[in-house]
Amino acid sequence: LEHRVAMENLTASISRTFLNSKPAVNDATVNEALSTVASFLKVPTAFVSEYSSDASTARLTHSWTAAGERSIANSAAELPIRTVAWWQLQLVHNNLIYIPDGSQLPPEAHQEREFIRSAQVGSILAVPMREGERVAGFIGIEANAPGRTFLVEDASLLRMLASIFRTALSHARSESDKAVLREQLAQSQKMEAVGKLSGGIAHDFNNMLLPIIGYTDMLLETLDDDDERANDLGEIRKAAGRAASLTRQLLAFSRKQVLSKDVFNINDCITNMEAMLRPIIGEDIDFDMSLASESLSVLADIGQIEQVVLNLVVNARDAMPVGGRIKVETGTRVGSDQAIRLIKDIERRENYVFVRVTDEGCGMDTELVAHIFEPFFTTKGLDGTGLGLSVVYGILEQHGGGVQVESEPDQGTAFTVFLPAVAARDVEAHEKAARDTDSPGGNGEHI
Repeated sequence: LEHRVAMENLTASISRTFLNSKPAVNDATVNEALSTVASFLKVPTAFVSEYSSDASTARLTHSWTAAGERSIANSAAELPIRTVAWWQLQLVHNNLIYIPDGSQLPPEAHQEREFIRSAQVGSILAVPMREGERVAGFIGIEANAPGRTFLVEDASLLRMLASIFRTALSHARSESDKAVLREQLAQSQKMEAVGKLSGGIAHDFNNMLLPIIGYTDMLLETLDDDDERANDLGEIRKAAGRAASLTRQLLAFSRKQVLSKDVFNINDCITNMEAMLRPIIGEDIDFDMSLASESLSVLADIGQIEQVVLNLVVNARDAMPVGGRIKVETGTRVGSDQAIRLIKDIERRENYVFVRVTDEGCGMDTELVAHIFEPFFTTKGLDGTGLGLSVVYGILEQHGGGVQVESEPDQGTAFTVFLPAVAARDVEAHEKAARDTDSPGGNGEHI
């Protein structure tokens, strides 16, 4: 009876601790509560592990360990669920994990036995934290010495605490999400102001480029092709063209860019970018291109598609800080291919052109992939703006295309973007219309 009263007092005390910590329960509060649990049960360690949203991994989010003691926390920062299948079955079906001695586990618990041996853990008792029928994680205690006997009352106490801890952690996550949204709103407002500024600068820059390009073109018309000065003027014209491309990116960022769609071969676009991409990638990364032999025509804004390819290649480079290999491939897919992931739910075209950028970098788990196209979401810390992939997503949406992501941790990443293909007959019709536009009728006067 005294033990039960003490258990009820403990749960009430921890509940009050979490209630008094509102509006936000922080990590220190949770760890302090775990310290109280460990002291009450006379164990050196108490911990909380939470599952990822897709329940593929269990991540140790909070723990308390007495000074100088070993702990599961030193080895279980994050575990794929598939590697601890026996542990998971015990948690779901028996509503309990009890391991008095890792060496005595059944043969089917090979992974768990190896883990406990390497972590030098003695005895473990854990119970699930549930959200309805879903197991959201577990709360547990451990003893360094094998053979430690836990009482039925110990498991009952952990089950009462599991509900309290889960409620507190859910509230903390909610408050954290609100803080993130507030930060994203502030960032969005700041980026909108930057966008307006960059848009104004881009327009002024364009005004300065106009006489540079115009006078250069007029001078080039007065010189013979073999004139040495023609080469110098040609370099000035190329530099002005690159500056004009920069203004297009600034205008696209500020949302003042009107798309200028034209029919072009995606292979030619990527080939022309090669000289620019290689210096950006660096010497420690191999860069391979495997472009389809046939012409792959699309109706798109070439500047925007160049930006898509550039963003994907730069991300691939950043995923391989110690070197590796980037491969760019092109090809076609029939519209009925279900592997084509279009952004808009629209009627599919007959054929699609794809550009695939593959790296051998750190890769991403399923939970991370689910967020990568969100504005301002970045894995690069202060070095990233979180706009690169959201810009890719927006450009492909405007062009009626799509994107597919394949990635696994430590296995690299592949981005495949899809654009509606232009049939050969449509290419010829478009080229004829362009020629007619360039050669209007009249008396030969020029404006």
